[in-house]
Amino acid sequence: MTEIVIVDDEMLSRIGIQTLLDGAKDIHVRETFDDARDALDYLKENPVDILLTDLEMTGMQGMDLIREVKSRYKNMGILILSCHNDFHYAREALEIGADGYLLKHELNTERLCSEIRKIYEKKSKSRFLDGSVRRPKSREEGKSLIYRIGVIRFWCESEEQESGIDRKMAAHFLEELLSGYGAGTLFAPAAGDMFIVFQEDQSLSIGERQENFAAIAACLKEDIERIMSQRIILGVSREFVRTEEIPERYKEASRAADKFPLSSDKFLLFFKEEPFDELKAAMDFIKEHLEEGLSLAEIARDSNMSIPSFCKKFKARTGKTLVQYVNERKVEMVKEKLLDRSLSLAEIAEQTGFSNENYMVRVFKKVTGSTITDYRKMG
Repeated sequence: MTEIVIVDDEMLSRIGIQTLLDGAKDIHVRETFDDARDALDYLKENPVDILLTDLEMTGMQGMDLIREVKSRYKNMGILILSCHNDFHYAREALEIGADGYLLKHELNTERLCSEIRKIYEKKSKSRFLDGSVRRPKSREEGKSLIYRIGVIRFWCESEEQESGIDRKMAAHFLEELLSGYGAGTLFAPAAGDMFIVFQEDQSLSIGERQENFAAIAACLKEDIERIMSQRIILGVSREFVRTEEIPERYKEASRAADKFPLSSDKFLLFFKEEPFDELKAAMDFIKEHLEEGLSLAEIARDSNMSIPSFCKKFKARTGKTLVQYVNERKVEMVKEKLLDRSLSLAEIAEQTGFSNENYMVRVFKKVTGSTITDYRKMG
């Protein structure tokens, strides 16, 4: 049973909130107060799970009440029920320790009960307060740290385009959250994705670190979605120990986020290193250097294979010899160049890596079954 106390100086508001909770079998309103100081006196002898409070009240204000409660009862949940539809109010409340922020005019039984249950679950696990999630020790304390990068992205509820969220405001909000978790540092470059450098005690096992990270990521998601009404996507790099690796690990996390399926309910995607594919590397090399004079020896060497081994594997993969494959790719380039009537055949041959115009014409006819003149007429 979740035991709660309601603090609101408006009688109708207190009654309305209590009425919304009357049918909840797992939530019990222990007491209601119209004065924050009376509530503090009550809590000295009667601890509860969650405090529901307004912000603006006669006498002691809601923000001051939150500060007092957090200083005395660190693991008590706090849910703000306010009339202010203002992100700055919510951010300030979270900064001083509130766990949730709901607007009174949007309240209904389902939403209010759901929020209370979320906070209760979070607090009952005490993930950041009782040591079940181990905070990483600083280097000054003689502990070695291990890191991972988390690239964070926000998406609209429609999931059709990237959110137009205020980056500066979002950055401040994330900094406050991470400070409370004690688990990482936010970086918000002028260009590119915001990212978090998460840190852990390296002495923990891989399983313990993974469990801690999953818990932190889940809380990050819950807090952002609840307060900012934004969907979060987090692409995560592999672990690393040297801070010089941050740029490379950032690329890993970014690539992981790029592959995230927007239709999925998941929010985490971990980078997975794909096994080296020699033939794919060869085809990528060919694509990048197609306009140059390519040699079999150079391509095989770039793929870390001998020429005989490369030729055998390449034919098995593509069904073509290397010469056939390269010529087909070059002919595709020629077709694109032919659309530009200002280019001569000699210029096209030079731009597509053929040794001369005549050789290009012969290869084009062999690959397409048509002459360049006929192809241009059809175009």
